[in-house]
Amino acid sequence: MDSQDNHFEKMQVVEIVDRYDADCVPEAFKGNKVSYIKDTSVPKNCTLVLKVHKHMKAPIYVYYQLDNYYQNHRRYVKSRSDQQLLHGLKYNDTSSCKPEESNNGLPIVPCGLIAWSLFNDTYKFIRGTAELRINRKNIAWKSDRSHKFGKHVYPFNFQSGTLIGGGKLDPNVPLGDQEDLIVWMRTAALPSFRKLYGRIEEDLDADDVILVHLMNNYNTYSFGGKKKLVISTSSWLGGKNDFLGVAYIFVGSSAIILALFFLLLHVKNPSLWMSSKGLSRVSHVGRYCSLWASARTVLFLSRASAQPKTRLPKQGHPLHISPVTSPYLADVGLSHFCDISPTRSCNDLVAVRPPCLHLRALGVSHQDGSALIPNVTGASRG
Repeated sequence: MDSQDNHFEKMQVVEIVDRYDADCVPEAFKGNKVSYIKDTSVPKNCTLVLKVHKHMKAPIYVYYQLDNYYQNHRRYVKSRSDQQLLHGLKYNDTSSCKPEESNNGLPIVPCGLIAWSLFNDTYKFIRGTAELRINRKNIAWKSDRSHKFGKHVYPFNFQSGTLIGGGKLDPNVPLGDQEDLIVWMRTAALPSFRKLYGRIEEDLDADDVILVHLMNNYNTYSFGGKKKLVISTSSWLGGKNDFLGVAYIFVGSSAIILALFFLLLHVKNPSLWMSSKGLSRVSHVGRYCSLWASARTVLFLSRASAQPKTRLPKQGHPLHISPVTSPYLADVGLSHFCDISPTRSCNDLVAVRPPCLHLRALGVSHQDGSALIPNVTGASRG
């Protein structure tokens, strides 16, 4: 029983989400939040209180969540230079970074709106009297660190203009080691997204109280955005995500509704739908017509060599084949198409019609208007 409980605990994702952008605004600025965030003389420190309701097993992931933030906007996504991120000042063509490509006549590294708007809120976790250490290493994809951001490319002339977008970068640390930037530069597809801030590498027990001292630096007030702090465990399926479950329910419900719709159409007017027998005949059409094309090719070759008297008729007319040519029929399976009289067999004089069937539902017939259902029961009869 204990092993089952432990397995269930591993499968269960425990998550704490706290929105703080509104609560961290001082009372004097409640009516003008934009003025608060832009005024550098106003302190931005804030304290949150988080209570742990269930045991959280390490590693515990710390995310920041932004809502109503469109990182997928076309101009925003294009405002970057991947070559500059990898090669630095050696790459001069940064026209794609407009309007943040240069300042005071000097290039900006990293350039573009994405880097310029780097998220810069910070968090510090306290449990009791001790600080919970947050590991901020290896929070970015290894492929991004190794292949998209240069190990010898350093920030240059960054956030030095009059209009400051977001966080600043240490000019002595190469871009390949600035993992906050690397995480931020991987733009989100939806207007509500989470990005990894770090990991708490010790367990949190139920009823633990966590104090979070944060710096509320990032401006989401100008566009009505929201900021949330998320701490969460994970399972072998990943973190807590309702999107996949909602998507499955939506697709399954749509399939059921469509099935019921077509069932009602069939019950109301069954003549609109072809019977199973008709459908089986339709499947024969494609197979027989394909074999007929192969047979015409074989007979044409035989006519050019051993069978000079073989006549290749137009489609829609009988084909008279001498006994000498009957082996070619066996090679291509044309014995299935024999229109046998009581005194003739496929090894004798045979009349073969083209195997494109006449089905009234398909409107297919011979040129003479007759309908043909091929003999598929055997090579000969009678």
